[in-house]
Amino acid sequence: MTPLHPSFAAKLAASLATVVVSSLACAGGQKAALKPSRSVSAADGKVEAKQADNGNTHLELQVEHLAPPQSVSAGASTYVVWALPAAAGGEHVENLGALSIGDERKGELKAFTPLQSFDVLVTPEVSAKVQSPSHEPVLTARIWMPSQ
Repeated sequence: MTPLHPSFAAKLAASLATVVVSSLACAGGQKAALKPSRSVSAADGKVEAKQADNGNTHLELQVEHLAPPQSVSAGASTYVVWALPAAAGGEHVENLGALSIGDERKGELKAFTPLQSFDVLVTPEVSAKVQSPSHEPVLTARIWMPSQ
């Protein structure tokens, strides 16, 4: 995992402190709505987290009505999904992969992480291979998996 820039970590902590997530318990996992920022207020999304057989968390993220990344942030070509560990206090972040948005403004990503309790962030980026977020999140959710 990559450390976050201190000023970005502070802004992110402040914005996540106000995140209101509607969560529903599901068998062995959690479903959470992705909260859109003002820049993509029409976006709608959800993330489902389940514990995999190997103990990792399996995520399935789906979005609709999400504007192309280049219209949200100059120079952006993709959206990147991040896992921000709750225990790290916002200091490290894991790149879970690129969220490709099709012509119908829909996207989906399936990924695994060893984390159990974390925030899911979606940011517009210049590349899917960036090491840390360089823009404010456009979608956020909180995942808290029960300890096994």
